[in-house]
Amino acid sequence: MGLLVASCSVLYSPDGFDTPRPSASEGGAPDAAPSDAAAPPGADATPPDVDATPPAPNLAPSADLQGCPSGWGMFQAKLTPVDLGRTGGGCRVCAQNGSGTTFSIDGQTQNSGVAPGDVFDGEIWVRAAPGASAFEAFVTLRSQTDNYQQVERQESARTTLTQDWTRLTVTFRPTKSSARMDMYVFTDNAKPGDCFIVDDARVQQR
Repeated sequence: MGLLVASCSVLYSPDGFDTPRPSASEGGAPDAAPSDAAAPPGADATPPDVDATPPAPNLAPSADLQGCPSGWGMFQAKLTPVDLGRTGGGCRVCAQNGSGTTFSIDGQTQNSGVAPGDVFDGEIWVRAAPGASAFEAFVTLRSQTDNYQQVERQESARTTLTQDWTRLTVTFRPTKSSARMDMYVFTDNAKPGDCFIVDDARVQQR
């Protein structure tokens, strides 16, 4: 009398007991791949963040103002390089005749005109020069014609300057087209002999 022997796969479970189950040839499901199987190289790498919008260029002339560079002029003032800049050297602005109380430094921005709908953000760092009294100053963005006549302007809030660096900011939204634009820092209530120092200018179009 013959004996029929059925084939059977035997797995060994972690608890030490034999656990029979049908093999794949008997209709059972194939063994699953190990859960910790290595993924293809780079499959789970996180894509790097990419800033699709680069920062707008700085339109201010010679933004660090070290050495009172070309591109910056003055109104009723004289400019003198100093080593007291916020980052490196800066530029000291004093009344031209030493006794005036109204004077400014100004620079033509590096852009080809403005138009309605444009938006410009400007900033510059300012402080009173050593020995100066506390007096007010403000920064302005101004649109101009080809021959430098004012079209429109926007001033920042007036700020009292001290021996600490102060950041003056302004946002300009022109409503008329014009050929050019400049930035200037102005005071009209300094005492005779007062000066201020400027550094780190920035003008950017949104």
